[in-house]
Amino acid sequence: MSGLIPSIPKSKAYFCNVVEHVKQAMLLVMPFEEGSLPVRYLGVPLITTRLLHKDCNMLVERLENRITDWRNKSLSFAGRVQLVNSVLSSFHIYWAFVFILPVSIIKDLEKQMRSFFMVSRADGERLKNRSFWDVKRPKNCSWGWRKLLQLRDVVRPFLWKKIGDGRNTSLWFDKWAEVCPLSSLISPRQIAQAGLSLNSNVADVVQNGEWKWPTAWLDLFPVLINLLSINLHANQIDTMVWKELDGKENVLTRVVWNSIRMKGNEVNWAKVIWNSHSIPRHAFLVWMRIKIMAKVPDMTDSWTGILQWLIVKSNSRSSKNVIGRLLVAATAYFIWQERNNRLFSNHARPLDQLFDLITNTSSILVQLIVCWKNGRYHAY
Repeated sequence: MSGLIPSIPKSKAYFCNVVEHVKQAMLLVMPFEEGSLPVRYLGVPLITTRLLHKDCNMLVERLENRITDWRNKSLSFAGRVQLVNSVLSSFHIYWAFVFILPVSIIKDLEKQMRSFFMVSRADGERLKNRSFWDVKRPKNCSWGWRKLLQLRDVVRPFLWKKIGDGRNTSLWFDKWAEVCPLSSLISPRQIAQAGLSLNSNVADVVQNGEWKWPTAWLDLFPVLINLLSINLHANQIDTMVWKELDGKENVLTRVVWNSIRMKGNEVNWAKVIWNSHSIPRHAFLVWMRIKIMAKVPDMTDSWTGILQWLIVKSNSRSSKNVIGRLLVAATAYFIWQERNNRLFSNHARPLDQLFDLITNTSSILVQLIVCWKNGRYHAY
């Protein structure tokens, strides 16, 4: 025996599917009080049924508390990656050894980790209680934050707020009507003189479905008269949606991307580079090479003949042609890599070693194609 003695005040007896008179007889013998389920034991809930979403709320709250800890707000991007990989992603591992977690709980946990991973200090330190559309671009900021701020004017016509209770929609900076943003019409001085602030939301100027603008504004800004009446819903939050210029709502992100990106005619070598079999880093290098050739049309070298052959074979899905395209891309990539090593690292590999590297990589590609073809590949 272990020699451990149970603590009477900390111990309880739990019963399930036991008739009443048997339970009472057992309680008379045991010095423990009767407990009721659910109860936590070793950090997990003990229940008599399968695990439900409500039973795992403590797990979700625990992860949320860790994410919102003030000490984590100052972490860099690399620090957040390390915290997610080493700490946050292991929160539910212990529970998963004991229970089969509901799919909804797994999705909630992944959503929180994804948000923590992608969203940094924008709310507290970068925005500083200002609207994303109004915050100035600092001189010293990360590349990602600078690019986001640069894209504001591009995506703003497509990013709308759908009004629910009106409390999470900026009255001045968000786009919730055709005339918005109102900050382009009304100056901060006029806003302050009217007794409003830059943090005002739509709900602040709506009463019983009617707009309550300052009387003088109706003469200064006639567009406010044409705003349609709005009904706020107390139990519905404001949501952000993509909207096309023609008024179609809830479109996919790729539709908006196709609307704002630079477009051109498809070149005849597009399928040479971008296809389902290409390795991205190899394909990217070949794409750069071809772009350089396009800017220098008089350039004559072996690449011209190779490109013409690739274009002719680009529509073919035969194993021979697919492997040929992969071989060309792999060769170009490793030669470019060797060139950089010799220029910047003063390190040159023998030609035999470089040849072996290309052929070994190509052999792996061939094996992958063979597996993908399910045995339909024939050597040539």
